[in-house]
Amino acid sequence: MLKKKWLALLLILMMGMGVLTGCSPTEKSYYNLMTEASSQKVYTDVGSMELSLVKLPASLFTGEEAANEEMVRKAFNQLRIEYTGKVDVNQDVFQYDFKIIDGSAVEKGNFSLLYKDDILYLKVDELINYLGEFFSPAERQKFNQIFAGVQWVSISDKELSNIIPEGNQVGITNNLLQKSARQQGIYRRLLDGLFNDVYNNHTSNLISQSNNKYTLTLRGSQLIDVAKPAAIYTINNIDKLSTTLKTFLNSLTPAEITDLGLTNEIKGQALQGLDLMVLAVNQDRSKYLQEIENMSATSKDELLKTINDSELVSSIEKADPKTYNMASKLHVDVTVDNPADRLEFTFNTKDTMISGGMVQVAAPTTGLMTLTELQQRLPRELTVNVDSGFYTQSNGLLNSGKMNVQMVNSRTYLPLRVIGEALGEQVGWDQASHQAYVMQNGQRINMNGIIANSRTYIKIRDFEQLGFTVGWNDAARTVTIGK
Repeated sequence: MLKKKWLALLLILMMGMGVLTGCSPTEKSYYNLMTEASSQKVYTDVGSMELSLVKLPASLFTGEEAANEEMVRKAFNQLRIEYTGKVDVNQDVFQYDFKIIDGSAVEKGNFSLLYKDDILYLKVDELINYLGEFFSPAERQKFNQIFAGVQWVSISDKELSNIIPEGNQVGITNNLLQKSARQQGIYRRLLDGLFNDVYNNHTSNLISQSNNKYTLTLRGSQLIDVAKPAAIYTINNIDKLSTTLKTFLNSLTPAEITDLGLTNEIKGQALQGLDLMVLAVNQDRSKYLQEIENMSATSKDELLKTINDSELVSSIEKADPKTYNMASKLHVDVTVDNPADRLEFTFNTKDTMISGGMVQVAAPTTGLMTLTELQQRLPRELTVNVDSGFYTQSNGLLNSGKMNVQMVNSRTYLPLRVIGEALGEQVGWDQASHQAYVMQNGQRINMNGIIANSRTYIKIRDFEQLGFTVGWNDAARTVTIGK
């Protein structure tokens, strides 16, 4: 079992490194140009993204979800987003302005993203109007009330850390662009090692060149034929791969480990895993090579039935010393179990990046609401599965976890403090009277229930005493409490 585990990890490494890593002159030039473009510190961007839906899986829209299919098609089919942007990594600022255009070439709305002084700003007023087209009148009215008078929403790192549970903080980071540039530099060091020391005698044959333009083409029908030699090469060069990866991991400074979101413990586990992987492959190299031969022989037809004519085409061209033209076309055509469960769409992108120039970004000062203020306006809702205790909470962001649930005389009791505080209430305990209570508008509301493990548990319907709405889904065995 251990060997199979590490073989699976090896195959993942292979697909990520070997399939798209090659060292022919064309592949090296493609890699160098991609590196050059991504290393620009000051630049402007003009581009577009376009999504065309062809087929949606029938299984996504059964029962109550059936009514959502038309909404999804209306929202995303023939949707084009055009944008202009300006970025200065050195100042740690950027601004992108987006236009939403429907299949009839009509502009339906716009929004902007702006980053300055470690705060991200999102322009939402016209975006909310556009999204309102896909909701009921009651839902639109609720949206309009929440965002009344709001043009921009600001999000700081501190705000996210206050509302996301400890250990799950992922979001804005101080010096966001500079940290991203440092991360790119670290990953580039890894890729350089793979190109120069591991895959220096391997070619993927996926890159073509025409003048200054390089194009990567990967078709679904090619996948096994491309992956097979990459897998064989990786297994036959497993020692070089392990040495390069271990050298990279051991070269990371404490600051770089932090930049990558790693810990010394994770680093140690990765190093140990590499040793186990090399040991497993070297002990059964011929077996693994035979498994790859068998996989390529038996899997191709099944794979083609699943991915049909899926294809990725991506290109980059240096038009002049300061201008980089990039484009991509991703066609996904996947059949999961039967023809009715087919997903087919095409996603196209175009981008022209011009390096240099002056970038000035001004943070908005009017019509501005912080994420904290917005969260106070948003309705709060918490859904609990009474059998498992697993819950999801929506209060502007989605959180989840597990709580204790008590069953007494076939009645369900939920923890008062957990529910109340999750929905923004002030929950207290009167030691003298052994009474739990909630303070609302300066008034004390006593809550009676049972005490277990030093916690007060309340019957589901008793939460209505606090003005909460309580709903029950018998099929899912879940209770939803909202405010």
